[in-house]
Amino acid sequence: MVSNYELENIPTKIYNTLLPLFEKNLQDSEYEIIWQESIGTYQSPNRANNLRFTYYENGFLVAPRTISDSWNVDLMLSSFGRKGEMKFESIEDLFIGEQRNRNRAAFQTFLYAKVFMSQAGMEKARIMPGVYLIRDIYNQDFNYQFRMGPARKQFLVPEYSAFDEVFTIHLQALLADLYDPEIPFQQTSEAEICKNCPYKGICNR
Repeated sequence: MVSNYELENIPTKIYNTLLPLFEKNLQDSEYEIIWQESIGTYQSPNRANNLRFTYYENGFLVAPRTISDSWNVDLMLSSFGRKGEMKFESIEDLFIGEQRNRNRAAFQTFLYAKVFMSQAGMEKARIMPGVYLIRDIYNQDFNYQFRMGPARKQFLVPEYSAFDEVFTIHLQALLADLYDPEIPFQQTSEAEICKNCPYKGICNR
């Protein structure tokens, strides 16, 4: 026989049981990319910053999750990179200019992370360098994080701060070479790169 006290506390018991499960489900689904049948494309939430990402074939839309704000940001791609640009062997490899398979996307992303981390108050920010490749976003094994290391020993790149020191050393060396008047300017030997370069007129390529 169930007492009146037990009947009165059944909702509380259910609440206390389900709340942790509900919170864990929300945590697990944070940033998860899910197909939304109603709009015919993928979306992912960012509840911590009250954002929702909507993905399209040529870009994505960022907008507030709640209707209290009315702003949005669109990013559309004008070109697609080559396959394999989600992996590289070492930070040093990102700075080897004439290496044909140098990961330019990784270098650019790490540079953005460096600039962001250099802003006041961002010194301890958890910055995750990565790229959402639109051509791969519908794949089952999709991952926005870069992979680093030799072919059979690659690991997912954690937050940028773990590589800031070594990246900064190589970046300073690169800038020093660029501004050294004793080092003559050398055109790249890869003429293919120059085809879409907005500055090719300066080099007469």
